Amino acid sequence: MLICDHLNQTRAESETPLKNLSLTNRRFHNVLHPLLFKTLQINRPVSQLTPTSLITRHVRTFKLDMFGSLWWWCSGSYTSSSDALDLFRYLQSLPILKTMEISMMRRSIDMFSAAFSDPDQDVFTLDKIENLVVTSSAAFLVNHCPNLKSLVVQDGSDCLLETYTDLPSRLAPLHASATPSSPPLTHFDATATWSASELLSLVQTFPHLQHLRMRSDTYCYRASTPTIIETLSTNLPSLQTLHLVKSGSLGMGYQSVWQRRIKACSNAEYRRMLWRENEKLRVAVENMIAREAFGKMEGLRECWLGEKRVARRCEGGWMWERKSEDVEDCVMGDGAIARLRMEKEAVVVGREMGW
Repeated sequence: MLICDHLNQTRAESETPLKNLSLTNRRFHNVLHPLLFKTLQINRPVSQLTPTSLITRHVRTFKLDMFGSLWWWCSGSYTSSSDALDLFRYLQSLPILKTMEISMMRRSIDMFSAAFSDPDQDVFTLDKIENLVVTSSAAFLVNHCPNLKSLVVQDGSDCLLETYTDLPSRLAPLHASATPSSPPLTHFDATATWSASELLSLVQTFPHLQHLRMRSDTYCYRASTPTIIETLSTNLPSLQTLHLVKSGSLGMGYQSVWQRRIKACSNAEYRRMLWRENEKLRVAVENMIAREAFGKMEGLRECWLGEKRVARRCEGGWMWERKSEDVEDCVMGDGAIARLRMEKEAVVVGREMGW
């Protein structure tokens, strides 16, 4: 098994070393079954597949891609509610399934809506699922996973063509007579505009959240940062990790140095002065946010601002850890980009106490 772990860690994306190793002899074939089939990914209705018990008994993660033509009229035959029923029945047949990832667009919702009118509602309960990763149109599945612990709602580029739907509507059950479910979620990760009403609805629906990541495709959240912190501190007593966007998008007084100003400056010393002033203001604003978050949320352990900067609570305050970031929106030659990046990173303190 150590060899298998090494092969998995060192393989290139297009390589299949475990599959090749399993073809060596019957013993390797039997030993590698749990590793080869722990993730099952399909892109067509279950009725078009011939799964075997050899596969199903090892599947821990099920991934379904419904963007392809095999799920709509281009395949030559229309999908129907029977395809949704087949899907749920198949998911229930996977004995050790823990994680489900579903990618679909709004055009596929009717298929599930029709299926949910079936009198046998037990077939739609997926009580083994603990981790759910879905696009916005499939977020209704949260109501079918009573033991769900982690939910990620993240849309790919194809979904960005669809109109925006707020979080409460995405998480609502499809069947009109169904009661919205409140599984014991501890992890929530989603992209939204994050208005005050959206956030309040979320924390009231899932009051036991310990880890919250608030992504956004817009310039900033609709709710102000003080409102967000106040709402979370009042309604999520168990929150340990909060992941916000970069401080420049939080409306707290910091904006990154205007890139045209940097690119137009030919004096290296003056540019370094601009970077230092930029970083000084950024750190001051980030400490203001961390001070507010840690002050009002006693259980909070980490406060992320973007992907590269995190404040971790420690004795006497909080410790910042910062990793280097690229210079945004610099459309220049490779040498110029590298030089600006080095100048920007040179003024960043990787680790320091907050204040």
